[in-house]
Amino acid sequence: MVVANHALVMAAMESEAVLPDPKNLLLVLDEGHHLPDVARDALEMSAEITAPWYRLQLDLFTKLVATCMEQFRPKTIPPLAIPERLNAHCEELYELIASLNNILNLYMPAGQEAEHRFAMGETA
Repeated sequence: MVVANHALVMAAMESEAVLPDPKNLLLVLDEGHHLPDVARDALEMSAEITAPWYRLQLDLFTKLVATCMEQFRPKTIPPLAIPERLNAHCEELYELIASLNNILNLYMPAGQEAEHRFAMGETA
């Protein structure tokens, strides 16, 4: 039996620590009426899929590759680790993502932010 605050239980669930296996658990929650809101907030996931976000990720990726090449100095540089080639591929990928973003924006009503929620986490 575990008697705990709802926030502690959510934190323990996220880290997969402290709590015994749910099949072998009798859980008593203090402040249980807050559980739906706390569970939603603690276990929610979000992602940004805009062109500027992808630009940032591609820039970070190229910097990471450059750092790895400096630190590990391989005998032969992988073709995609050559900065000019990597930058060209990243630029092409960014342009494709920006085009896709523009196409998708045609289907969004003006001024509406794309936010989707899936009931009970189900995607289908």
